[in-house]
This record gives sequence, structure tokens and C-alpha cells, in this order.
Amino acid sequence: MKKTKPIEVQDTVLVFSENEEYSTDRVFEWLEYYGQKHLRVNQEDKIELKEYRQTDDRTYFEITINKDISLQSSQIKSFWYRRGAIRLQSHVKENYNSAALPQEVKEKIYKHLCHENKRLNETLYFYLENLEYAIGKSSNSVNNKLNHFAEAKKLGLKTPETVIFSQKSDLANFFKETNQKEVVVKSISDVLVLNISDDRESYMSYTEEFNIDDLSAVTESFFPSLFQEKLDKKYELRIFYLHNKFYPMAIFSQNDPQTQVDFRKYNYIKPNRNLPFMLPVCVETRLQKLMDVLSLNTGSIDMIVTKDNEYYFLEVNPVGQFGMVSVPCNYYLEREIAKILSRNKNTEAYNTI
Repeated sequence: MKKTKPIEVQDTVLVFSENEEYSTDRVFEWLEYYGQKHLRVNQEDKIELKEYRQTDDRTYFEITINKDISLQSSQIKSFWYRRGAIRLQSHVKENYNSAALPQEVKEKIYKHLCHENKRLNETLYFYLENLEYAIGKSSNSVNNKLNHFAEAKKLGLKTPETVIFSQKSDLANFFKETNQKEVVVKSISDVLVLNISDDRESYMSYTEEFNIDDLSAVTESFFPSLFQEKLDKKYELRIFYLHNKFYPMAIFSQNDPQTQVDFRKYNYIKPNRNLPFMLPVCVETRLQKLMDVLSLNTGSIDMIVTKDNEYYFLEVNPVGQFGMVSVPCNYYLEREIAKILSRNKNTEAYNTI
């Protein structure tokens, strides 16, 4: 039987990510620069729990990764949940299928074992995410715009009027009652990205304009869709948040017809102008309270500043991209993340870089 190889040094930075995730690679370059040992686990990798102990004074566990590497909890210095859905391998199907039991009984056992494994996953994440210098949480990595809107409004942040309809008649009445001629329509959850094997192109959903004349092409019933007030935009803000610090960037997307509604329709020939930005104290204070309420220590926040200088909150993506803010604004966010994860004397020597 092949033996697993133990990690040879203490103070390892453990990172859960996705294969070929660009920002993770850039952070690793800084960790290597600081001489910080690190281990990356992608959602394709297989993790198995070898041992777990809970005593009066400590929690201890040991996991194996791809049946090749052994890692003990005492060796983990800090943790970064970047992206992905890391799950402990349970071998549940093999175990319950081999039993000579009635199918009904096997199905109940299977469901029970799945719940058991889910609790083990939660326990692993709980330990890692509560390390002193942990960044991100799997448990709140979902970008739920509607819940975030509700919390933002409680804290005094402005949000655009938002409705969800599934009937053409309700949408028509909305236009009539509000006297609006156009709104925007966007996804309720995340952006849809399609990579078609027979096509080298990638496709994704965007925020789009929807005006009253478009009603004629709408069916009487449709999937529940999110419609939102179209704001008279001065510029957009993308704000990266990391451990109680905000890194804002202004995006002058309204100057280009291609990016007016959604700046992600990048104009690579004539890119939008992006500049470092300073948030008003009152807005930053409310955003800080929002991140505290949502139990987020990192995330990418989107806002719009209107022509009458009103600040509107749009969403916060707990695992949003930050490279697009880091480079134009010279924030060196990859370095800042590496510093938090490292937290040793080596990084202090480079604080002036």
C-alpha cells in the first residue's frame, strides 16, 4: 500500500481554490517571495479525514489529499477560502451498496451517512475559518443579492428599486404604476457562463436594458426574473474589502455605449478609465457594518454613484474578482492577502515595498 507523504514543515498556509484560478496563482507568487510554505487544494482534489480528536484544550485532525499528502491541523498556520466546493471523500456509496439489506433500508442508511459526512465537512471548515488569520468562508460564499439588499437598507445604504415578476401582466402594471420607460434586468444569483465544446468562444449573461416596448416580445408567463430601477449613472465603484480595509476603484463605464449598462462588456480597444477612489466616511461606515452583519472578512462590492452624487449599493460577492482593482489602482492586493496569510517577521521587512 502506498504511504502518504507528510508535510515537512510547520506553519503551512492552506488554500482552497479552483483549478487555474488566476488570482490564487498571483497570491502564491507573493507567498513564495516571502518564503512562506503553502498548500493549494482545488475542488477536483480528493480529501479524506484520517483522524479527528477533540480534547479539553485542543482540536486535532489529520487529512490526506489525493491519497498522497498527509496534513495535520497543527501544521496549518492560516487558511484562505478562495473558491470551490471542497468535500471530504466518504465512500458512502461503496459502503452501503455492498450491504446485503433491503433497498429501502440501504437508502435510509445512505441518507444518514451523507448527513454524517456533511457534519464532518462543517467541522473541518469551522476549524479552518476560525483561525486567527483566515480569509473567507465557504458557509457564506454565496452572493445572495436579495438578502444583501435587505441588510443594506436596514443600515441606511441606498439600493435601487428591485422587483421580481413571472407574469407579463404584472410587469406591464409595474411600468404603468411607476411611469418608468426602461429598467435593467439581471440574474438573481450569479452570472451564467457557457463554454461550448464545439465553439472556442465563451458566453455569459450580462445586465441588460429592458424598456416598455420590449413587453411585446415577452410571453404571458416566464421564469421569475429580476428587474431593477435604471439609475442615472455618474460612474461605478468596485470595492475590494479585506480584513476591515476598503480598496475602492471608480469605473467610468458610462462614457462608452458598450459598457454603459454593464462594465463587464469590456472594450479592449478603448478600455474604461479606472481610478483609485476615496469613499465618503458615512458610506464606508455603513459598508463596514454590512460586512460585519454578513460575517464577511473579504468580498468585492459593487456600487453606483449617480449624477446627483447619491451612492447606491448593488451587491457584494464574497469570492469576487479583485485583480481588476489591484492592477489599475496599484493596490497590490495579492501582496496584502499574502501578508495576512503569512503574518511573520519576513513580511514585516517588506512592508515598505
